[in-house]
Amino acid sequence: MLLRVCALRHHHIHSPDDRAIIFHDLFGCHDHRFYILRRKWDKETFEYKEASRIIKLFWVWSVIYVAGMFIAGLLISSFGDMTKMNEWTESVVQGTTIPDEESLKQVTQDYMDTNFKLIISMTILCILPAQIYAALRIKQGLSRIQTPPETITS
Repeated sequence: MLLRVCALRHHHIHSPDDRAIIFHDLFGCHDHRFYILRRKWDKETFEYKEASRIIKLFWVWSVIYVAGMFIAGLLISSFGDMTKMNEWTESVVQGTTIPDEESLKQVTQDYMDTNFKLIISMTILCILPAQIYAALRIKQGLSRIQTPPETITS
């Protein structure tokens, strides 16, 4: 988004293909498009540096997000109430229950109902660092594109 705004604002769109890439990206995250655009610009230009920052933002945010989801999964599995799931599994192992799709759906729904608050709170808490990181980086990027390119040092 920052790269699109920057390129449109400073009129560094060199071809109709560049315009197509930028406008195609308006409705989705197509990180590979930034690699294509960055390749077209000189390494010393503002657009090249901004594209590199956006690519870095995407990858760092992704790593933080995946780590947060992994940690959330560990916390949920450690602190969640697995009583009904364990009872169902034990009855299947002993042969008193035949595992079918309906019973699996029911025990899964029971688990979700029992642990809903834990699942939601741990997920939000664990992905919050990624969202804060992205928000701060986007704020920095917006402040850079609002500054005339001649005054930007890095």
